[in-house]
Amino acid sequence: MFRGRLRAHTIESKGRICLPPEIVRELGETPIFVAFFEKGKGYLGIYPEGASELPSTQIWRGRIGKGNRILIPKELRNSFRGREILVLGAGDHLEIRRPTKGFPPQMTEAEMKELSRLGIWQ
Repeated sequence: MFRGRLRAHTIESKGRICLPPEIVRELGETPIFVAFFEKGKGYLGIYPEGASELPSTQIWRGRIGKGNRILIPKELRNSFRGREILVLGAGDHLEIRRPTKGFPPQMTEAEMKELSRLGIWQ
């Protein structure tokens, strides 16, 4: 189960992103990538290998390299490479998004503490 938000990251020039080891273990050696488009903006979904129910038939396989780096498939990395990204837990998968005005939503400190206490936000 993926929950919370990781600090801002950048996809390096070779198309890789480094994630914490516990997340990489949950994804397995060949994570599945799905591209989503909503309101003219896109984001990537990363599902664990072996995920049975995927929201699309168009999927790409990623790879895990040394140092907990996930190699993002070439077809999907160009709009994210070299830019700041957010990695968000979305239950059964991760989402990679570019930060935009109003996303993620701004919360008060009290709201963040309550969500953290519930294990939803980190």
